[in-house]
Amino acid sequence: AIPGATASTYKVQKADAGATIAVRVTAAKAGYTTAVRTSGSTAKVPFLKLTAGKATVSGKAKVGRTLKAGKGKWKPSGISFSYQWFVGGRLVAGATKSSYRPVAADRGRTIKVAITGSKVGYKTVTKTPKSTTFVTRPSTICPTS
Repeated sequence: AIPGATASTYKVQKADAGATIAVRVTAAKAGYTTAVRTSGSTAKVPFLKLTAGKATVSGKAKVGRTLKAGKGKWKPSGISFSYQWFVGGRLVAGATKSSYRPVAADRGRTIKVAITGSKVGYKTVTKTPKSTTFVTRPSTICPTS
């Protein structure tokens, strides 16, 4: 049941996206049997579309240096964002902020980030920057004699 939806008409809300809607009608009159009928369901209410910005990763891909995920401009306003970093194709547990600092075990591996935008009534969108970041290996310094 939808709280407060007791009129003969109902305006579909963004929160209804992904759901079906049906109506239950109750007819009652003193001295008569109460009749209750439920309609068939509508098709699922479609989700609205988020417009995703261009996802980027900035910073030097070196151990101890911070990489920053950029989400770009998304529409409409009021979108919630989440981040998940991956190293060598594997999810990094707990790496869910907009930045990531590579550790020694990340050397020579690919680092990617998934940026997910969500808002009630809109289809959730995940963007991954096209460019892949590699963590560089330390330089070998040869002493001169």
